[in-house]
Amino acid sequence: MANLLDKTLPFIVKAQVMLASRKSTKGQGVIEYAGALVVAAVMVAAVLAIGPSGIKTLFSSMLSSIQTYLTGQLPK
Repeated sequence: MANLLDKTLPFIVKAQVMLASRKSTKGQGVIEYAGALVVAAVMVAAVLAIGPSGIKTLFSSMLSSIQTYLTGQLPK
């Protein structure tokens, strides 16, 4: 038992040191935040380009498709 502990203890310590030394790259959060802002800006621009009547049509078609699908799933 002592022999097994002598062999595994250095491995465990080395693994803990490796895990503790892993750090995220500096500035990584800023890049991800900027990417999220770009996606949000594209979505807002798309909504503004479609306009209120386009949004109404879009949601109406989505809801009718969902209703058709769910009605088809009901047992007869």
